[in-house]
Amino acid sequence: NPRLGLIWSPVDTTALKFLYGTAFRAPNAFELYYVSTGSQKANPTLKPEKIRSYEFVIEHQLQPDFRITADAYNNKVSNNINQITDPVDGLMVFINAGQVDSHGVEFEAERLWDSGTRLKASYAWQISREKASGAELVNSPRQLAKLNFSMPLPWDALRTGMEFQYTGSRKTLAGATANGHLLTNLTLLSEKSVKGLELAASIY
Repeated sequence: NPRLGLIWSPVDTTALKFLYGTAFRAPNAFELYYVSTGSQKANPTLKPEKIRSYEFVIEHQLQPDFRITADAYNNKVSNNINQITDPVDGLMVFINAGQVDSHGVEFEAERLWDSGTRLKASYAWQISREKASGAELVNSPRQLAKLNFSMPLPWDALRTGMEFQYTGSRKTLAGATANGHLLTNLTLLSEKSVKGLELAASIY
């Protein structure tokens, strides 16, 4: 599974990257061997899922403490492991079936201050479809967004951080649409109270 990266910096503050890679996911024991009398049968001949990815990235340092990134990608997945009902005997079984094409773009910005305050935001748009039918994948949101903010507290040993995560709407197995939602996380972190020990408390 080779990977290749070509990087060019036309100026000191900008980097252009072309990334190519392949990877695989081997079937797990449940997919290979699980048997339930009258409902599911094993398939020890399952092959690994495979993915081939292409990605183009632009990184630019607007200021020494302010970085922005944009990238576009295309992923091609083959030998998908899917569970079906075998029409011969009516039992469920995992098989290698179909291919998926996925493409999208992502943008990210990160700012650091001398005080230790950090702000990071990202937005991603993607769409994944089955190659044969053109159907959009189930549980695959088109939009993802994140906003992270962290800063040291007046007490030198403590740091606080807040994160917002947005997940867009997506299709369900029942053919309906699950609405998008926003999650908020708050974390309090202690890094220097005891040497070699880090403590964290979070509310999700």
